[in-house]
Amino acid sequence: MEIYDPELYLTDLDFDNGLDEDEYEVEKILKHRRVIHEGVNSKIKQFCVFLNAYFKRVPPFCLFLQKRILEYYIKWKGFDDNWNTWEPEDGVYVS
Repeated sequence: MEIYDPELYLTDLDFDNGLDEDEYEVEKILKHRRVIHEGVNSKIKQFCVFLNAYFKRVPPFCLFLQKRILEYYIKWKGFDDNWNTWEPEDGVYVS
């Protein structure tokens, strides 16, 4: 009886040669922003949004409760403006 081994049938096109993600070259950083991390408790987020609307500013204690991350709006080299994306700071590398 023959055992099927899928690795025997893989070609170079079937896998990414050990790379976790594709790498693209940045043409230009167009802008940046600080956003609330998605892991923040939704009730805290809703409460701070309410306070911001009521007081017309974010109360200081909300800033301590929320983890804010820096994101860059990236223009990718070789792609048109429709492909511009917001990327977190830790996902953009300088070579």
